[in-house]
Amino acid sequence: MADIQDEKVAIALEAWKTAIGVQEHFNTIEMQIRNLAVTVLTAVLATAGIVFGQAQKVVSEGIGANAPAQSTSVLGLSAADVIIIAGLFAWLAFYFMDRWWYHRLLQGSVAQSTRIETYFAEETPYGDMMGLSGAISKASPFRLFRRWGVHSQNKIDFFYLTVVLVLVLIVIFVV
Repeated sequence: MADIQDEKVAIALEAWKTAIGVQEHFNTIEMQIRNLAVTVLTAVLATAGIVFGQAQKVVSEGIGANAPAQSTSVLGLSAADVIIIAGLFAWLAFYFMDRWWYHRLLQGSVAQSTRIETYFAEETPYGDMMGLSGAISKASPFRLFRRWGVHSQNKIDFFYLTVVLVLVLIVIFVV
């Protein structure tokens, strides 16, 4: 009977190791998505800034004396506006991929790891050693103004929404 219990523990331990590895994999993918999103955002803002600056230079040097302050394109938007709006769509694509694709997969792997940790806690004398996923899940949320619980998905939403608002404000008030 002890051999069967030891075998169950060994199988559960291997399953837990695999689940933790999957968590690491999805977490790494999410961080790579955010890294690439910030890189693309930086390129978009730099390109828009250069285009905006060139449009201002052309007007200030008197080339096309009757030209408007910015060259316009579709719907009266400047070229810099169009670049930033395209960047906004790219940013939203990164958000979708991060929040609604890989983060859900990460949550699934955390849930499975937690199930295995619960098994260890209930079925083995090693239960106090197995609790990484549960401990991280417990430590991750925080209270904002002692009122609202902020979880990982809220943090992702805040990260991406803040940039969306900044890009919209740039289009409206700057370029």
